[in-house]
Amino acid sequence: MTDSIAAAAQRFAAFLTSRGAADRDILAADITVHRCGFDAERGEIVETFIGVDDVVKWAERSPRDINFAIGTRNGNDVAYIARVSGFVGGGTWSLALNAAGEIVSLRHQPDDLDAARQDAPEWRDAIESVYKARDE
Repeated sequence: MTDSIAAAAQRFAAFLTSRGAADRDILAADITVHRCGFDAERGEIVETFIGVDDVVKWAERSPRDINFAIGTRNGNDVAYIARVSGFVGGGTWSLALNAAGEIVSLRHQPDDLDAARQDAPEWRDAIESVYKARDE
C-alpha cells in the first residue's frame, strides 16, 4: 500500500503544481481534503474541500509559479515540499486511497514557519495571493 500512497502523492503534487489542470483522475469523486493551519493554528482544520470540483477550486488559487514535490513517506504520511518565488516550505500529507488507488481523503498539514521565512517578501506575496483568492 505504501507504494500506492507514494504514487498517489506524486500525482497529487503534479495536480497542485498544475493548479488543478493535470492528474485530476487521482481524486475520488467523493474526496475530502482538510487543510490545516500552521503556527498558532497548527493541527486545526482551517478549510475543508469536498468533491473534485471543490478541490480543483482550491488548487486553482495557488500561486502561478508554485512547484510541489514529495519527500519521504511514513505509512500513509508523505512529506511534501512547496517552492514558490524563492520561498521553500513544506509539510505533510496524510492520504487514504480507495480500492482504485484514488485519493478519498487527504489532510494537508504545513510545517510551521520560522520568523525569517514568515517575514520574507516572497512568502508574504505568495500567501497573500492565496488568501485573496480564497476570499473572492
